[in-house]
Amino acid sequence: MSQRSGILEWCEGTVPMGEYLIGVNGAHQRYRPDDWKAIDCRKAMSVMLNHFMFFLATRKCAHLGLHSPCGSHALLL
Repeated sequence: MSQRSGILEWCEGTVPMGEYLIGVNGAHQRYRPDDWKAIDCRKAMSVMLNHFMFFLATRKCAHLGLHSPCGSHALLL
């Protein structure tokens, strides 16, 4: 069994759901052409995750007293 195997694969002439939705000329591209492509969504989520992880790391360091935020000092200059 592989990742592409499943109940639908037991029937000849069927297509895996992921390929139907986002494959070449998939359902999203045909029926929702103005939506982002899957790869663009993955890139955006990756960027957001990296920013979120950075935010969590800085908050953790501030909480432990290892790092103090100083962005507010820039506003006082």
